[in-house]
Amino acid sequence: MRGRRRRPGRGFYRTLLLAVPALSGALGCAREADPPGLRVGPALVPAAEVAAARERLRAVYPELGDATLTWYLLDGDLGAAALLHHRFPEESAQARSRAEAWVAELQAGRPWEELRAEWAAAHPELDFEPIPNPIAPYLIGSEPASWAAVLEPGAWVGPLKTLQGWEVVRLLERLPGHGTAGVATLDRLVAPVGDQEARRAARADWSRLPLSGDPELLDALPLEFRVGRTQGMP
Repeated sequence: MRGRRRRPGRGFYRTLLLAVPALSGALGCAREADPPGLRVGPALVPAAEVAAARERLRAVYPELGDATLTWYLLDGDLGAAALLHHRFPEESAQARSRAEAWVAELQAGRPWEELRAEWAAAHPELDFEPIPNPIAPYLIGSEPASWAAVLEPGAWVGPLKTLQGWEVVRLLERLPGHGTAGVATLDRLVAPVGDQEARRAARADWSRLPLSGDPELLDALPLEFRVGRTQGMP
């Protein structure tokens, strides 16, 4: 004979009913604690940073939609920079502190030219001659390109997180282009993070690590770029 299956008592259901809201609340807190954005492997590109840069860049690309501008920015260096800074958190924090010190000096009235000469003497390997470049994220970096679109000549901004490290950027000149968004001449003070090999690795991993997060940001990525790298979508 088959024995009777014992039914749970009332205490079991009472405990279950109490546990479900607690579990739901815990999951909700976990979701709220995770800021919206695009995850590239373990690194996060915050959605707010993408949206702010996109609106600035729109000033020189008014004909482009949100998805195209988002892709330009993420592939320019927002994705790779997120990986670089995630991998070198202490070095990134120190570099940001140096850039914030430059900002404080500029705000106190120190001339840009004087500060730049001091920076160039300390970092001869990073020194360069500012030249005009198209306002394109893949050429001059996503954050610098977005600010080059809206700054007035002579104005500066920073610190900006880039694939080089943390930067303070000054717009020297912006000129209209022929069939492009125009060109800009930027001067830059760079507090480096990582080395060239680390930057190359971040670039490569941006194109191969798993992707997750904000559906709108994921949808802005070309299908051939994200195929096989996301869950729940092509």
